[in-house]
Amino acid sequence: MPEQRSSKSKKPKSKRKSIFSKKKLLFWGGVALIIYIFIFGHFGYISRHQKERQIHQLKVLIEKTREENTLLEKEIEDLKENPARIEKEARESLGMVLPGEYPVEFIKRQEESSEAIDQTNQKE
Repeated sequence: MPEQRSSKSKKPKSKRKSIFSKKKLLFWGGVALIIYIFIFGHFGYISRHQKERQIHQLKVLIEKTREENTLLEKEIEDLKENPARIEKEARESLGMVLPGEYPVEFIKRQEESSEAIDQTNQKE
């Protein structure tokens, strides 16, 4: 009979050892999973860093857009209040002329402009 007790006592010890290693493996696997989620998960460190960078870029874009809007608002006010500015825009952008004036355009040929550049380079 003592032999049976010793054989029974050996089996639970081996089971306890294997259960302990499974628990340990399960614990460290859980820890690894939690670390992975905190680093790479949807709300993890990397995702958060990317979102913070994106927020910063959007804030910079918003600031540039606000500055551009301010300049455009000033230009609109200038066009509303300054008749000389209106005339300048009409002449330059739309090609309009006052009655009695004749529009004159100077068109340079490609050959003439390259020859003029060559002549100025030779003088120097």
